[in-house]
Amino acid sequence: MRITACTVAYNEAEWIETCIGQLRGHVDRHIVLVSSDPWCGAGERNDGTADLARRAGAEVYVRYWKTEAEQRNWGLELLDDSDYVLILDADEFLVRSEMEKLVSLLDGRCEPCLRSREMRTYWKTSEYVCRPPDAFSPR
Repeated sequence: MRITACTVAYNEAEWIETCIGQLRGHVDRHIVLVSSDPWCGAGERNDGTADLARRAGAEVYVRYWKTEAEQRNWGLELLDDSDYVLILDADEFLVRSEMEKLVSLLDGRCEPCLRSREMRTYWKTSEYVCRPPDAFSPR
């Protein structure tokens, strides 16, 4: 079974190394797609996200994509030989025990999707937790 990861990023220096590190040992390949400019609005000075991601062991691609969907789909095309692709933003984190459960489930399941039982939403830092939790309900 081949599990890979795709992370979409733009100026995520604060989070990118932790994002990559949390998946180390659990994924066969991790690509980070760093947009050279934001999808909308004026660009900011490059914060070194691509260099940090490379040093953390990810395969990095830097270019401009018009939308988030275009950026993610471009990455999925690169990972078309994977059995499963985990798509994470640079500031999304999984607890190690939950990552191990996820890999274990993927190894023994035929169903193509899973969902989180609980989702905590943070705004900018872990000090700002959105309460009440998002009203997430799968279709």
